[in-house]
Amino acid sequence: MSLLDRREWVYLLSLLVPLVAYDLVLKVIGLASEQQGFGVWDAPRLLRSDLLFDAGYVLVWIGLFAVAR
Repeated sequence: MSLLDRREWVYLLSLLVPLVAYDLVLKVIGLASEQQGFGVWDAPRLLRSDLLFDAGYVLVWIGLFAVAR
């Protein structure tokens, strides 16, 4: 028993992956332009809340697709 079938996973991930990537790229560009000493190792610490929000957003949409099924 699967939460979603293959077609629904492809559709959902094709919408959410670019959205999350775009959001995170904009955040990284904003951080890099504001802070001079911004390094690769600082990114996870500074983006923790954005990563958690995006993970929650993805889980909400997966849940909505599973309920609507």
